Amino acid sequence: MLKRVSDTIRSMLISDTGYHIETLTAMGFDETRARHALAATSGNLDQATEILLIEQGDEQYPNENVENAAALEPSSNHARTLAGKAAMERLQKNSLKQNSSKHQASNGKVSNQRTKLSSFKTTVVENNHDLQLPTPIRHLTKQEQILRCTQRLAPHSLAVDALLKLFKNIRDYPQKEVYKTLYKSNPEYQRVLKDKPGVEDLLQAVNFYPTNHNGSEAFILARTMVDPALLFLGISALEQVRENSEDYKASKAQLAFVKEMQSLLEIADGSAIEALKRAEYLSKCPTESSSSGVLLQIHLGTDQTISRKFDSDDTLSNVIHWLGAHSSALPQKLASRDWCLVSLNSYPVEPIDTVQAADKTLQSIGCFPSARLEVRPSPLSWRQDQTNPTLSTTWSTDRALAI
Repeated sequence: MLKRVSDTIRSMLISDTGYHIETLTAMGFDETRARHALAATSGNLDQATEILLIEQGDEQYPNENVENAAALEPSSNHARTLAGKAAMERLQKNSLKQNSSKHQASNGKVSNQRTKLSSFKTTVVENNHDLQLPTPIRHLTKQEQILRCTQRLAPHSLAVDALLKLFKNIRDYPQKEVYKTLYKSNPEYQRVLKDKPGVEDLLQAVNFYPTNHNGSEAFILARTMVDPALLFLGISALEQVRENSEDYKASKAQLAFVKEMQSLLEIADGSAIEALKRAEYLSKCPTESSSSGVLLQIHLGTDQTISRKFDSDDTLSNVIHWLGAHSSALPQKLASRDWCLVSLNSYPVEPIDTVQAADKTLQSIGCFPSARLEVRPSPLSWRQDQTNPTLSTTWSTDRALAI
């Protein structure tokens, strides 16, 4: 059913786009650029024509009015912010009117196609009561597009930070064209922004458009398409994500955790004092089972996964000592609940109390005949819910080395 829905919607949209491409090519524009312009404007023929004309003008007169643009630049960030706020107010006042008018078909052919599409969606939803089709992003106002995209980006904190910095640079340094071109082949784009949900839609919502620039795929913001209202709204929405989104905070915590874990493992590989502590933990570990037994795989939150065989009657404390043999800080981190040990074999995934369950056998805690465990940052509720904090904080000094 979903495949038939997708195919039907796709065929209708392709037909609409094809009609606009024919119109633009008949006006003398290159077909590839026409496709990019339509994609950047969510299929709006008038806006796509404007972008193509601007792009054509930039190629013919690349340096025209650059000095004038710099001379007209606001004198301070405060002035730019006020200008952005005023422009955003105008945008919000007109958004309802724009939202109602932009969906009207420009001719009978488009109107008929959209009527069929609407009827088809209604039929699908009526026949599948649990299925809710989200409003296509091209049918939303610019303000709604920006808000939706920033929410989708929340779990990807690096992308949120990078786009926020980009938008602020465009606002603060409007004369610098370098901030208005994003090459998709750039290593930082590949590392931080590539394939992150909402990135490309957000860029287009603030008037970037996809094109082929100097032989490479890129997003470009033309000088005449810079909209202070959209930039102000994008900056505000991204800042709200940073301040209020739990997904964003969890992503930042995960990044900090990975960085600290890598640092601890590097210290474990190069410090003489650390080597002695690791050896002491290793001396507490039982001999590894040669054939049968419990195979444990523990993911350390980085790219590293360690594995070892234990007997089924070995205890969780033996596993903690084994972790200490890789870094003496790991047992302390788990006992203080800064980090936690979880079983990926169970659902929902919940932290294992490494202090209270220290004397329990691996079989009794569900790690038989094998188990996949992971060290990760502790949820806030787990950190706060310590039934015996005194016992937890004295793991390394009293219990860990005494067992």
